[in-house]
Amino acid sequence: IQKGCTSCHQLQKLQAATGLVGPPLDAMSQKTYIAGVLPNTEENLVKWLMNPQHFHVASAMPNSNITPQEAIKISAYLWRD
Repeated sequence: IQKGCTSCHQLQKLQAATGLVGPPLDAMSQKTYIAGVLPNTEENLVKWLMNPQHFHVASAMPNSNITPQEAIKISAYLWRD
């Protein structure tokens, strides 16, 4: 919520996440790719969260100044089903 993720993404386990711009984040561990370009692993999700444009220059996902520690926590949260 603090980084603004909920304004673009939906996530059933987080009631405030009602955004319609980005993809839903439910069942993240079951997805094949992150943004269609990066193989979906928990480690890659951490990297993506910190700098999405590095992997997809035209990505609509903003750089939210997420620290490595925050990215690790967010990734772990999204990978829990």
